[in-house]
Amino acid sequence: RYKSASGWNFEGAVFARQGRNLIDWLQLAGEDTTRASNLRAVDFSGAEASVYWRNKSQQSGEDAFGLTYIRFGAMLMQASETSNGFTSNYVLDFLSEKVDVQCAFNLPADAELSLQISHQNRLGGYNDPVEDAEVDYAPITLLGLSLSKTFAEANLQAYVRADNALDVQFVDIGN
Repeated sequence: RYKSASGWNFEGAVFARQGRNLIDWLQLAGEDTTRASNLRAVDFSGAEASVYWRNKSQQSGEDAFGLTYIRFGAMLMQASETSNGFTSNYVLDFLSEKVDVQCAFNLPADAELSLQISHQNRLGGYNDPVEDAEVDYAPITLLGLSLSKTFAEANLQAYVRADNALDVQFVDIGN
């Protein structure tokens, strides 16, 4: 982690997970039954990083309106195994890539507008009954919005939030 006096922050991490005898819900190709099963060994590794900037003049009250903060984040993860020949409903269906951008703006009358854009790519797939085959998860991009207002000398905050504001149709956990 690194924090600067000018409002810039950086965080980064590298991680590894060694899984042994992991319990997963899986469905073998051509079968209708989903069953619990142990996966022998799966090793996961990845990295994540984010850059964050907070407008110092917004904190001090110098600017009544404008950008409050902005944050960029990214995560990559991989596994030593794939779900070839079967559909994994848990262990091997995970986010392999995720990129987020978040920002907030001060508005008149002590209101704030927050935006979040998230691009996600999930490994694995799900059984499509129409196609009668496993279909890979499609990458998705989601937009979230939040409008908040502060009342009672900053002791009360009300907000309205919309996740998936563009109504993107997606499957995140199959079947």
